[in-house]
Amino acid sequence: MKIFFYATEKGEARSKLETMLKKMVDTDQLYSLGDLQQMRAKIHSEIHSRDIVLLMTASEAELDYFLECQGLFEDVRLIVILATNDANQMAKAHRLHPRFVDISPRHDFTKVGAVIDKMLGNSCPGSTL
Repeated sequence: MKIFFYATEKGEARSKLETMLKKMVDTDQLYSLGDLQQMRAKIHSEIHSRDIVLLMTASEAELDYFLECQGLFEDVRLIVILATNDANQMAKAHRLHPRFVDISPRHDFTKVGAVIDKMLGNSCPGSTL
């Protein structure tokens, strides 16, 4: 199972999330993408239904782009991380039909990690992380 991780912003949030993901899967199963066209091409050519796509949006414009190509995300397990708690962006994110939407202005990815861990089948029912 692969994880396709998209984030354009470089910095603490991306670094922290990427470090967490590297602890969860082998590096050859993690694709870190920072360009919209690159992400679209990679997902279009290599994605399978059990793969996970993690979109860390930096702006509403990025979210709008994802909505334009939402067909790419129909058969995958999608997680969306928003930078702000904006109701309009939250509504748009839900139109992508993700498994999970998180808002992380403080770069706390505990919930995202728990969701990915469960998707990967690493946690037993009833266990805590």
